[in-house]
Amino acid sequence: MDISFVSGVMSGSIDRLLSPSHLKSFEKISRKDFLSLLKTHQYGRASESHIDTIMLEEELKHRQFLESLIDKNHLIFKVLYLTFDHLFLSNLMKSYHLGLTYNKFTNSLSNFNEERYEDYILNGVSGLLDLEDISFLDYIKLETSQLDAQGISDRVIKMLHDRIISSFNKKTDSYIKKYIELETTILNVMLLIRSIKYNKNLEYLEKNILSGGMIDKHILMELFDKSLTEIGNYLSLHFDVALTDTFKYVGKPNFLDILNDAFNEYRQNHLEDLSFQSLGFATVLHYTILKRDEMRVLKEKYYQIKE
Repeated sequence: MDISFVSGVMSGSIDRLLSPSHLKSFEKISRKDFLSLLKTHQYGRASESHIDTIMLEEELKHRQFLESLIDKNHLIFKVLYLTFDHLFLSNLMKSYHLGLTYNKFTNSLSNFNEERYEDYILNGVSGLLDLEDISFLDYIKLETSQLDAQGISDRVIKMLHDRIISSFNKKTDSYIKKYIELETTILNVMLLIRSIKYNKNLEYLEKNILSGGMIDKHILMELFDKSLTEIGNYLSLHFDVALTDTFKYVGKPNFLDILNDAFNEYRQNHLEDLSFQSLGFATVLHYTILKRDEMRVLKEKYYQIKE
């Protein structure tokens, strides 16, 4: 694989994202016209007419585009599709352990053979699963067996994250490592704040802290007894003012959403700085994040239409 070629293709693709004026054109129109306009921009598949399905199809098209340039077994896919891996496995385990209705949200976007995993967990049919997959699923079942829904979610993300970290070696792209370091830090901060807000104990936090972030484990545990405002003050050592300013909203019921949005913006700016160098996988990471943000903005605009 010629990473310089891949980087060049990604840089060119960024120029094809919807411009602010294009995004503006999706305002003050009906939902029907909105979907028609999406199709003029070749969003989703021609046969789809539901916004959520269109966005999943667009995400699938993006993955297929990446796989046309990069070996599908490359580490970059475990990194970029960690959220889909987590959503798929955590939903599967919640259904198995808690009896919750199983909803398939990932549309084969995870890195797993979803149908075979579903058959094994939900129906006890191993089928064509190899021993490594069976061992992996049995381990997840064991580790999540005594947990509530949030506990299952946090444990699954830790297990998936540990698999990525353990695969790092001297040849691993430095930009992938930098991205994972940032993602790990963000996930750990959100874990810390959720643990405080939802009255989890220190042991819960300790068990689920991810390794490899910018903030050491012992510091995160010390922050557990601090107020959210004090945590925000500490984060100024690692993040910019635009992000830490969000902690003035700690009293709002949607504070976690506000903070998550701030982390998304920080992530974009960070990747933009890296991708300007057009080296390694920085442009792949940057373009993917920008594409997903474009899809997020479009979905928000669609659901803001009152009909």
